[in-house]
Amino acid sequence: MPFHNIMDRSPEDILHEEQESEMPGTLGEGRRPGLGLPYVRGVEEHHVLSYSYWNANGKGICIAAVEGGAADWAAYIGADDGMRTEDCVEWTKRHGCKLSRKQANRWFPELPIEAYRE
Repeated sequence: MPFHNIMDRSPEDILHEEQESEMPGTLGEGRRPGLGLPYVRGVEEHHVLSYSYWNANGKGICIAAVEGGAADWAAYIGADDGMRTEDCVEWTKRHGCKLSRKQANRWFPELPIEAYRE
């Protein structure tokens, strides 16, 4: 195996090596900045902290709490055609109506309300 000087590596190579050294399946989340709270399994890529989902007469309805990029979070309500829960959660995050701080605290009392982004 040839010796590689650290100066011979590009920043992209170094980042790639660091990501490979993380636990398998974490995709760099072990060191991500934020609230330090876990994401909901199945919708991790959308940074969903918690959600509720209902299907009423073929319409999917979702209320989701989503982590932001500055150690904060926001909550949204939305609805779609009800085909898949995960799709409704994603749609709600992208296009839903934002809840007020009071509404968000009512739906997600386990999340730190002082970090809510209005």
